[in-house]
Amino acid sequence: AWGGTTDSPHFGASHNPWDLERYCAGSSGGSGAAVAGGTALGALGTDTGGSVRLPAAVNGIVGMRPTIGRVPNTGIIPCGWTMDTCGPMTRSVRDNAVMLGVIAGHDFKDPGCSEKCTCDYTADLELGVKHLRIGMIPQLMHRVSQPDVDAGVEEAANVFRSLGAEIVACRFDYLDDAMTAWLILNSAEGSAYHQRDIRARPEDYGGDVRTLLAAGEFLPATFYLQAMRLRQCIIEEFRAKFREVDAFLFPTIPCTALKLSELYGASKSIRDMDAFFTCIASLTGLPALNVPCGLDHEGLPIGMQLLGRPFDEATLYRIGAAFETAFNLYEQLPVFR
Repeated sequence: AWGGTTDSPHFGASHNPWDLERYCAGSSGGSGAAVAGGTALGALGTDTGGSVRLPAAVNGIVGMRPTIGRVPNTGIIPCGWTMDTCGPMTRSVRDNAVMLGVIAGHDFKDPGCSEKCTCDYTADLELGVKHLRIGMIPQLMHRVSQPDVDAGVEEAANVFRSLGAEIVACRFDYLDDAMTAWLILNSAEGSAYHQRDIRARPEDYGGDVRTLLAAGEFLPATFYLQAMRLRQCIIEEFRAKFREVDAFLFPTIPCTALKLSELYGASKSIRDMDAFFTCIASLTGLPALNVPCGLDHEGLPIGMQLLGRPFDEATLYRIGAAFETAFNLYEQLPVFR
């Protein structure tokens, strides 16, 4: 779970059912491929920096990162324990809402699990988006994404306008350094948790993970604390902006599914930015939903990300369901081809 490719030195790469020469992102890429390819109706992923949403995007399915604490982490090995959560991956928004209703709720075995009551996440799916305010962050667009990805998300905004939503442009002061802060936190927390085992049985870890865990031990405490300070600034900014909007819209991942042969070659710079958008929900603890929003020029899925208020997964499902009435990939998924 410390990587975004699902390319394991122990077992090899997982393959994307849209094109078996391409990756299925990660970390929960096997879950995404299983759902898109038809070997599972739904699956679970663990999301610390995007590991539910990234594979959902490149596999053309729906993936929810719930509010931190909404779903218990009981039995899950930590990666970055202040950001880890478990979420459902499915072929449709309704299936996803049903599945979250099953796994959400308090568990006394997980001290970080919220006692806040759950709800029926399917109750508002038919309400549409009329009069809802959807925020977009222009400073994030066109910076790292492939042109097809930006175009797909902008077209999604036009769909929401046509359905009666208001699109609101929002400016943030601290988001430019969000990915750096997330990387510091994830590196330090992962290395701290695995510190004993990486010394006692290093052969159990792949070489790529060993390198990442070793690097995390070289981070000064001041880096971690400054990242935490920046994190709080970003949380406060979103808290203020949610007085103006009901949800935010931006890409899930800067690219569509890369070829396995490209993962460590010329496209490395793109792969290294795969958490550019997803790290925002991870840092803030906010819920985020990936919904397919188009196909690129090679016929590969594009994912958009909806970011919501704390414990307001129901509104994200409502928005996602409205979009599905205008566009969905359901019948184009590999399982039906």
